[in-house]
Amino acid sequence: MKKERKKYLVFVYGTLKKGYGNNYLLKNSKFVGMGFTKNKYFMQREGIAFPYALPSDYFKEIPEHYKGHILGEVYEVDERTLERLDMLEGHPNFYQREITTIILEDGTEVQTFIYHYYDFYGEEYLIEPDEHGFIEWNREKLLEVA
Repeated sequence: MKKERKKYLVFVYGTLKKGYGNNYLLKNSKFVGMGFTKNKYFMQREGIAFPYALPSDYFKEIPEHYKGHILGEVYEVDERTLERLDMLEGHPNFYQREITTIILEDGTEVQTFIYHYYDFYGEEYLIEPDEHGFIEWNREKLLEVA
C-alpha cells in the first residue's frame, strides 16, 4: 500500500506565479485557483525583481492607504516541494512562512501558507492598491513605469 503524502496549500504572489521564473518549482503541484488575502497587507518591491508581503498589523508606521488585499495563486504542494519553497524563500531567516486566509475566486475561504517579510525599506518601495483595494505584483507593469 502506497503511503499518502501530506499536502499543504501555499499562496504565491510573486516570482512563483505562472509565467514567472520560479514557477518551475510548482510544476508537480496542483493549481487550486486564483485568490486574494482576506486580511490586508502592504507589498514592498525590491526594484522590479520580486515583491515582499508585509503584515499590516506589524508595521504601524506605514500609512493606511498602502494596505490592500494581495492577489495571487494557490497551489497544493507536497512536503518535498514545501521544503524547496522554504529554501528559495530563505525561511526562516529571510521570509517567514505563516498561515493566512485566502478567498478563492468562487468565494471559498482556505487556510494557506504565505511567505512574509519583516523589514520595511521605505514608502518609495511600496506598491499601492488599485481602486478596489487589491495589490498585484506584475513585473511587466513595473517595467513600464521604471
